[in-house]
Amino acid sequence: MNERYAACKTLLDEHKIKIEELAELLLKKETLSLPDIVDTLGERPFGVKESIAEYLTELRARQETVDEVRDEEEKKAEDLRKEAADGTKFDPDAEEPEEGDEEKKSSEDAATKAETSSDDATETKPEDKVSEAKEDSEDAASKAEEETKKDDKDKKE
Repeated sequence: MNERYAACKTLLDEHKIKIEELAELLLKKETLSLPDIVDTLGERPFGVKESIAEYLTELRARQETVDEVRDEEEKKAEDLRKEAADGTKFDPDAEEPEEGDEEKKSSEDAATKAETSSDDATETKPEDKVSEAKEDSEDAASKAEEETKKDDKDKKE
């Protein structure tokens, strides 16, 4: 048992750098695929099956394609940002509105709103609608009360 322990410890000490690289990659990616492990640790000391070798080649080709597409998309996005930035250049000759101009504009907006609300005032106000509804409900209640009294009288007779 002590011999196997010593052999394992020696093996770990020999490959300490590769194990640390693998640990760093694992912290970075959180999930490692077989190509990641092979890239970090190197080829296996004994041969791999032909199907596994083909699989690794295909995975690497797919990853290269994905990386190329991602790079193109990032480049296009960067170009769009540059175009947008170029389109919004600072114009040193542009005139800034003065403080008085802003106050005039806001008072004009307020006047326009007041005119609009005065036009709406000619229509029935919400308060009037509420009072009309109350009167209608009171009338309906009094009529119902009268009918109930009348029915009660008819029953007594």
